[in-house]
Amino acid sequence: MSYPESLPFFKEVAEYWVKELKIDGWRLDQAYQVPTDAWVEIRKAVDDASQQVTYTNADGELVNPLGYMVAEIWRGESEIARDGYGSTENPALCSAFDFPMRYRLMQAFAIEENGKRSTRGGLTLAEGMQTHDLYPAHAKPNLMLGNHDLVRFGDLLQRGNLAEPNEEGYWQRHKAAISFLGAYTGPITLYYGEEIGDELQGFADKVPNDICAEQGKCDDHVARMSGKVEGVTGVILTPEQTDLKNYVRELMTLRSQHPSLAKGTRENIVANVNAYADLKTTGEESILYIVNTSATNQTVAISGDKLAFTGNLNDLQTNDNVTPTSGFYNIDLTPFQARFLLLEQ
Repeated sequence: MSYPESLPFFKEVAEYWVKELKIDGWRLDQAYQVPTDAWVEIRKAVDDASQQVTYTNADGELVNPLGYMVAEIWRGESEIARDGYGSTENPALCSAFDFPMRYRLMQAFAIEENGKRSTRGGLTLAEGMQTHDLYPAHAKPNLMLGNHDLVRFGDLLQRGNLAEPNEEGYWQRHKAAISFLGAYTGPITLYYGEEIGDELQGFADKVPNDICAEQGKCDDHVARMSGKVEGVTGVILTPEQTDLKNYVRELMTLRSQHPSLAKGTRENIVANVNAYADLKTTGEESILYIVNTSATNQTVAISGDKLAFTGNLNDLQTNDNVTPTSGFYNIDLTPFQARFLLLEQ
């Protein structure tokens, strides 16, 4: 960016793709290599361009391109804040992949690529969400389970000797991790295959760096497998894969129908070794998201005072009600189960 004509060139290219091809945005690889002052100008150019053109979406609505740019800064929260978001006074990019939270999510429900695992459950999830405190107000982190440079969630479960695809825990843990994305305020990304719990057969343990390339099993590209789409690629999904895919579809529908999940403010209600819960709120509704972070049945007691609420909690997936007893909601959870409970007004 030090060359005098670099910034005008990149702004022109960005404007062209939005105005002429009406794309919705970009993933910005190694975004830390561009100074934040330059990102300020590029972002403004994209914002302006997206407001000048429209296209008809799948619902027949006339809309502007999103102008969405998400930075990949594969570092800690301090570096992401400094090199991606800039400051509140001079905002640079508005979104970056939430690597700090992603690694806590792996620790809670699987293991990290390097073998790191947490036994602190909901406390680890709360710690991950606290990293957002370092970000400026305009920041909209984008949470994911994996990407093309990371090991698939299913392979990490096997690496940690936690579960195999023929075991119930494999699918329970997938649902728990994906449920956290479903309740996450801000953008989320699903990497292809995660919706069916995909994994690379015959791979789990890290292959030494000096031989992994010849085997095609290096951690930083092993997730780049062929996609599996029923009715397109010839694959026939197992009942467990179909069930997980339907679960993901159901969560994305809930996320679309209930703005408090994707756009609501978040108040942590429970964080301990066995469970995690957030109260998600917009002006129209409040939803209690709660997940069991353990492999055993749990009953979590939450006081009505904590929620500032005395009515019924309605499970948005089963339509069952949780009613208060002596001022407490006793919420039953099977291993790794998540529940989305609407505070009925």
